[in-house]
Amino acid sequence: MAKKLPVLSATNDNSIWHMFGPPPLLPGENRADFDLLLERLVRDEKPTDTIEHAWVWDIAVFTWEIGRYRRSIVGLVNINKVRGLRIALEPLHGDENLQDLLDRWVERYPDAIEYVDTLLERAGLTMDDVTAQTMGVKIGDIERIDRIVMGLEARRITVLREIPRRRATFRALLSKAVDEIEEGEFTEVDVRSERTSGAA
Repeated sequence: MAKKLPVLSATNDNSIWHMFGPPPLLPGENRADFDLLLERLVRDEKPTDTIEHAWVWDIAVFTWEIGRYRRSIVGLVNINKVRGLRIALEPLHGDENLQDLLDRWVERYPDAIEYVDTLLERAGLTMDDVTAQTMGVKIGDIERIDRIVMGLEARRITVLREIPRRRATFRALLSKAVDEIEEGEFTEVDVRSERTSGAA
């Protein structure tokens, strides 16, 4: 009876994935989400050997890190939104008690939220404008993250292209070898003549 091969899952201790080390997870990131991503990539790409499994692992890691860096931009804007709001409100409210207003807005006091919305509305502004201002404050960091993402995307595209290219090369070599065998010249041997010559 043929031995059953282990399931190629990131959570299977006997699987090939453990050759590549643990997933590059940071605190707060979910291992199950990474495993699901890897399993879907395996289903899509259908790796057939160790090299292709390594490439699929790389694609999973690149995709995971791209998502992380994109989320970090959102987090960077959210955590600095008060700075953007301060810049937007300074000409509308003035410096007096502005910090107290911002503190109450952060703590989500209804009167502070309503007052801030009123100030922005009077100036023809919205929270989208505050977000734009915040992004302007952190534009240097955002651009650096964007460059990292672009690099990861380029590496992912390279690997995605390499998988079918390698398979096509292998198929071409295999086809060539088959053609050479089929088209080769074979010498027919007359077995009876060989036996007669041996008897003489």
